[in-house]
Amino acid sequence: MSRRILFGLFGLFILLGLNLLLGLVYSSLELNSWFVPDPSPLERATEFSWERLPPRKELEWRDCFQGRQCARLIVPLNHSDPLGELEAVIALIRKPSIFPPDSDSYRGPVLFNPGGPGGSGVDFIQGLRGDLFSTVIGPQFDIIVGFDPRDQIARDMLSIVEAHGRSKLQYWGFSYGTVLGATFASLFPDKVERLIIDGVVDADEYFGTKWSNNLVDAGKALESFFIGCAEAGPDGCDFWAPTPKDIRQNLTRLYDSVRSSPLPIKSRSTYGLLDYSGLRTVVFTALYSPYALFPLLARGLAELAAGNGTPIFERLSDPPFQCSCDPSEHMFDVHRDASTAIICNDNHEIPNNLEWTEKYFETMGKASPEFGDMWSTGLIACQYDYLLFLFSRTET
Repeated sequence: MSRRILFGLFGLFILLGLNLLLGLVYSSLELNSWFVPDPSPLERATEFSWERLPPRKELEWRDCFQGRQCARLIVPLNHSDPLGELEAVIALIRKPSIFPPDSDSYRGPVLFNPGGPGGSGVDFIQGLRGDLFSTVIGPQFDIIVGFDPRDQIARDMLSIVEAHGRSKLQYWGFSYGTVLGATFASLFPDKVERLIIDGVVDADEYFGTKWSNNLVDAGKALESFFIGCAEAGPDGCDFWAPTPKDIRQNLTRLYDSVRSSPLPIKSRSTYGLLDYSGLRTVVFTALYSPYALFPLLARGLAELAAGNGTPIFERLSDPPFQCSCDPSEHMFDVHRDASTAIICNDNHEIPNNLEWTEKYFETMGKASPEFGDMWSTGLIACQYDYLLFLFSRTET
């Protein structure tokens, strides 16, 4: 078999793996849907349109979703050319402080980023989480923000702070949001007031095109599921077996089953096949929030073992696309493409050759035998266009 065919087949793997990784990224951002209630009917019925909210160079907050205010801030498209004609618009949302800005008790805005990269800060603050964060840090702060990220985001963060008439950042970032926080602090050390980086990513590894230490303890996290389930007993864990080894073997049997015979699924909201990659995605995603998700994972695995794969499969599925006669209906939707663009632009150029790809894939497999192959697609997918080109010319 020629190397071109091998590289083409590897390209097909990467195309599939890219979808898997982006599913992991967004699943990690949407974990709350397992344990945070959906928006109330009142929230869903709120007639607010981002399109009808005019962008401004100064912040102009308007009531939008329940208990929230929204704005659209104009910033330079390229911060290296701040006086240039090209502009970008950032969507913002906040849960306002109970104190007015001129009050001695008012402490200003706290910016939030949920990670991703490319996760929507607006969606992050719009629902119950915004209220929870307000409870944690106090009503004297504006729980902003919900800002939707793009490249050169550290300078966007500074623009948001300055648009509030303040000079220093207050920030709480999760996962990839810790990279943003660290980057901001390195660029503008005199512009930081308070900064929390939560679930810290190794920024040197990230920007150094390595991604080799993200999963160092992923195996331990998975083992904690097996141990905790065994210790919980049959009344405390739906996927219980007498020992952690027994539970691991039962999961392996499920992997083997859906790998050899993917399970057809049809529910009210979705349909498709639950396969090996899908099941591993659900298991891996649960590691992000074990206290909340391990009991639900155990329940889903028990259902799958009994022949019902619907609960597991529905965790993999996006909501059905709703067509609309209004061309602006989906203008402000969040798309997974943002993750790929940010990941590839943040890192050094990825070598477009099979040797580098095979070596990196092997390295990640050693770093995490359980999930390294899945995680490696994050960087390998940055060869995306080149691999498509090669695949289109594959010789048979």
